[in-house]
Amino acid sequence: MNCEKASRLLSAYLDHELTPEERRLLRLHLLACAECNEELRQLETIKGSLARLCVTSVPSFLPWLRARLAEEEAILADEERPVFVWQQPWFRRTCAAVAFLLLFGLGSWLLSPQRQKGPVPSQNGLPSLPEASWVNVERNLLR
Repeated sequence: MNCEKASRLLSAYLDHELTPEERRLLRLHLLACAECNEELRQLETIKGSLARLCVTSVPSFLPWLRARLAEEEAILADEERPVFVWQQPWFRRTCAAVAFLLLFGLGSWLLSPQRQKGPVPSQNGLPSLPEASWVNVERNLLR
Protein backbone atom coordinates (compact mmCIF):
# COMPACT_ATOMS: atom_id res chain seq x y z
CA MET A 1 0.00 0.00 0.00
CA ASN A 2 1.34 3.45 -0.86
CA CYS A 3 1.08 6.62 1.24
CA GLU A 4 -1.58 8.23 -0.97
CA LYS A 5 -3.99 5.31 -0.56
CA ALA A 6 -3.18 5.01 3.16
CA SER A 7 -3.89 8.72 3.66
CA ARG A 8 -7.34 8.31 2.05
CA LEU A 9 -8.16 5.37 4.37
CA LEU A 10 -7.05 6.89 7.70
CA SER A 11 -10.37 8.53 8.54
CA ALA A 12 -12.29 5.36 7.73
CA TYR A 13 -9.79 3.44 9.88
CA LEU A 14 -10.54 5.66 12.88
CA ASP A 15 -14.29 5.23 12.32
CA HIS A 16 -13.95 1.42 12.03
CA GLU A 17 -15.35 1.44 8.49
CA LEU A 18 -12.64 -0.64 6.78
CA THR A 19 -12.84 -4.27 5.81
CA PRO A 20 -10.57 -6.63 7.80
CA GLU A 21 -8.21 -6.94 4.84
CA GLU A 22 -7.95 -3.13 4.43
CA ARG A 23 -7.32 -2.73 8.17
CA ARG A 24 -4.54 -5.34 8.05
CA LEU A 25 -2.85 -3.69 5.03
CA LEU A 26 -3.12 -0.23 6.58
CA ARG A 27 -1.63 -1.41 9.89
CA LEU A 28 1.31 -2.95 8.05
CA HIS A 29 1.86 0.31 6.19
CA LEU A 30 1.63 2.35 9.42
CA LEU A 31 4.36 0.17 11.00
CA ALA A 32 6.72 1.05 8.16
CA CYS A 33 5.75 4.69 7.41
CA ALA A 34 6.42 7.42 9.97
CA GLU A 35 4.66 10.14 7.94
CA CYS A 36 1.36 8.24 7.72
CA ASN A 37 1.66 7.31 11.39
CA GLU A 38 2.03 11.02 12.25
CA GLU A 39 -1.01 11.86 10.10
CA LEU A 40 -3.03 9.20 11.95
CA ARG A 41 -1.94 10.67 15.29
CA GLN A 42 -3.09 14.14 14.15
CA LEU A 43 -6.46 12.79 13.03
CA GLU A 44 -6.89 11.03 16.40
CA THR A 45 -6.14 14.32 18.17
CA ILE A 46 -8.69 16.19 16.04
CA LYS A 47 -11.33 13.52 16.57
CA GLY A 48 -10.74 13.59 20.35
CA SER A 49 -10.97 17.39 20.43
CA LEU A 50 -14.23 17.34 18.51
CA ALA A 51 -15.67 14.72 20.86
CA ARG A 52 -14.96 16.97 23.86
CA LEU A 53 -16.80 19.95 22.42
CA CYS A 54 -20.03 20.79 24.18
CA VAL A 55 -23.22 21.39 22.23
CA THR A 56 -24.83 24.72 22.90
CA SER A 57 -28.56 25.05 23.41
CA VAL A 58 -30.79 25.76 20.44
CA PRO A 59 -32.13 29.32 20.26
CA SER A 60 -35.81 29.60 21.15
CA PHE A 61 -36.87 30.85 17.71
CA LEU A 62 -35.28 27.93 15.85
CA PRO A 63 -38.09 25.37 16.38
CA TRP A 64 -40.64 27.98 15.29
CA LEU A 65 -38.55 28.77 12.21
CA ARG A 66 -38.22 25.10 11.29
CA ALA A 67 -41.99 24.62 11.62
CA ARG A 68 -42.64 27.67 9.45
CA LEU A 69 -40.22 26.43 6.78
CA ALA A 70 -41.92 23.02 6.80
CA GLU A 71 -45.29 24.72 6.27
CA GLU A 72 -43.94 26.74 3.36
CA GLU A 73 -42.43 23.66 1.74
CA ALA A 74 -45.74 21.80 2.11
CA ILE A 75 -47.63 24.70 0.50
CA LEU A 76 -45.19 24.86 -2.39
CA ALA A 77 -45.37 21.10 -2.88
CA ASP A 78 -49.19 21.20 -3.01
CA GLU A 79 -49.38 24.04 -5.52
CA GLU A 80 -49.48 23.16 -9.18
CA ARG A 81 -46.40 24.18 -11.07
CA PRO A 82 -46.93 26.30 -14.20
CA VAL A 83 -46.79 24.15 -17.28
CA PHE A 84 -46.45 26.70 -20.04
CA VAL A 85 -43.57 29.13 -20.41
CA TRP A 86 -45.87 32.18 -20.42
CA GLN A 87 -47.08 31.17 -16.95
CA GLN A 88 -43.57 31.52 -15.55
CA PRO A 89 -42.91 34.79 -13.69
CA TRP A 90 -39.52 35.33 -15.36
CA PHE A 91 -41.14 35.13 -18.81
CA ARG A 92 -43.78 37.71 -17.90
CA ARG A 93 -41.15 40.11 -16.55
CA THR A 94 -39.06 39.68 -19.69
CA CYS A 95 -42.05 40.39 -21.93
CA ALA A 96 -42.89 43.50 -19.93
CA ALA A 97 -39.31 44.75 -20.26
CA VAL A 98 -39.25 44.12 -24.02
CA ALA A 99 -42.60 45.89 -24.46
CA PHE A 100 -41.32 48.86 -22.48
CA LEU A 101 -38.16 49.08 -24.59
CA LEU A 102 -40.14 48.84 -27.84
CA LEU A 103 -42.55 51.57 -26.74
CA PHE A 104 -39.66 53.76 -25.62
CA GLY A 105 -37.87 53.26 -28.94
CA LEU A 106 -41.01 53.93 -30.98
CA GLY A 107 -41.79 57.04 -28.95
CA SER A 108 -38.24 58.31 -29.32
CA TRP A 109 -38.35 57.77 -33.07
CA LEU A 110 -41.74 59.45 -33.46
CA LEU A 111 -40.69 62.46 -31.40
CA SER A 112 -37.20 62.83 -32.87
CA PRO A 113 -36.42 66.32 -34.26
CA GLN A 114 -35.30 64.95 -37.64
CA ARG A 115 -38.63 63.18 -38.16
CA GLN A 116 -40.63 66.32 -37.30
CA LYS A 117 -38.84 68.44 -39.89
CA GLY A 118 -39.99 66.24 -42.73
CA PRO A 119 -38.11 65.51 -45.94
CA VAL A 120 -35.85 68.17 -47.35
CA PRO A 121 -37.18 69.35 -50.75
CA SER A 122 -34.81 69.03 -53.65
CA GLN A 123 -34.18 71.56 -56.39
CA ASN A 124 -36.58 69.94 -58.86
CA GLY A 125 -39.52 69.72 -56.41
CA LEU A 126 -39.15 65.98 -55.71
CA PRO A 127 -38.16 64.71 -52.28
CA SER A 128 -34.43 64.15 -51.95
CA LEU A 129 -33.08 60.65 -51.54
CA PRO A 130 -30.65 59.56 -48.86
CA GLU A 131 -26.99 59.45 -49.81
CA ALA A 132 -26.76 55.66 -49.78
CA SER A 133 -29.99 54.90 -51.61
CA TRP A 134 -29.79 52.47 -54.53
CA VAL A 135 -31.11 55.14 -56.91
CA ASN A 136 -28.20 57.49 -56.13
CA VAL A 137 -25.73 54.64 -56.45
CA GLU A 138 -27.21 53.69 -59.81
CA ARG A 139 -27.08 57.33 -60.99
CA ASN A 140 -23.42 57.57 -60.02
CA LEU A 141 -22.63 54.37 -61.92
CA LEU A 142 -24.30 55.66 -65.08
CA ARG A 143 -22.29 58.89 -65.11
